[in-house]
Amino acid sequence: MPFFKEEKLVNVLNWIPNIKRIKPIEITKYTIEGEKYPFYGQQLDNNGIIDYISVEDKFLNNKNSNVYLLIASNNHSINIVTTPFYIKEDHAATSTIGHPKMTLLSALYIKGSIQRVFDICFDYNAKALQGVLQNTFVTLPFMDAESDELDWEYMEKYISDIERKYVARLKEEMDRKIEMLNKLIH
Repeated sequence: MPFFKEEKLVNVLNWIPNIKRIKPIEITKYTIEGEKYPFYGQQLDNNGIIDYISVEDKFLNNKNSNVYLLIASNNHSINIVTTPFYIKEDHAATSTIGHPKMTLLSALYIKGSIQRVFDICFDYNAKALQGVLQNTFVTLPFMDAESDELDWEYMEKYISDIERKYVARLKEEMDRKIEMLNKLIH
């Protein structure tokens, strides 16, 4: 059973250095033929993706397809990235954080934990700038009371259980609707 404790984000996650950014006005200047990747900005729709573009390699991030969280300081959106990506030049208002052990499922768990704090502590006038975000306390599961190691397995299982229950509920709902349609037809 995990031990839950509050910890500063900077103590458990890594701020990814050297994130390359591009100004939207310069996209056409650097556009090339090739595979298109998501171009992220601080928007709430479409997981923060503004467009899919292909620009010079010097602007491409996450070439190894790691799992990262992009956290916007202005609107407090938290987007999960699992592919190479480009990011909008926004004066570093978006933090890119990760961990070598973070998977999509554990990122979903961590995203929920951070979002709960955001809903309480931040608004448009109280932005989650990088320094503030790094020192923000979030409740997360650890291996035990003395451990600095997050319980990655617990987070993955927790989200997986929620997903399984949600899919089962959807199946039950679809089965009911099919049954109702069958009664109407006959």
